[in-house]
Amino acid sequence: MRKILTLTALVGLLAAAAGVQGQGKLERTEAEKKAIARIRQLGGLVLELAQNDPRLEVSFPSTDGKFTEEHLIPLKELKGLVHLNLRGHPVTDEHLVHLKDLTDLT
Repeated sequence: MRKILTLTALVGLLAAAAGVQGQGKLERTEAEKKAIARIRQLGGLVLELAQNDPRLEVSFPSTDGKFTEEHLIPLKELKGLVHLNLRGHPVTDEHLVHLKDLTDLT
């Protein structure tokens, strides 16, 4: 019984530290809303990780090869971005400069 309580307490602390416990729906800033709209306009997908986890995942499905740094510029506004899929795109070091401040990116 004690092990179960300890595990439950640990899970509660981890959830609180992650900012997802009792948070409800996160209201995005205007900058984030504009960035999400721009990413979608450029053909990208923006998804929350889960209903109770407002962190974001962005992917750009392979298209006709017209991937430019313009696709990455809006990402700097998404502070909760943790996953980014650029598979199949010609990404250069110059493109990656736009990702340097995304410290939650895994």
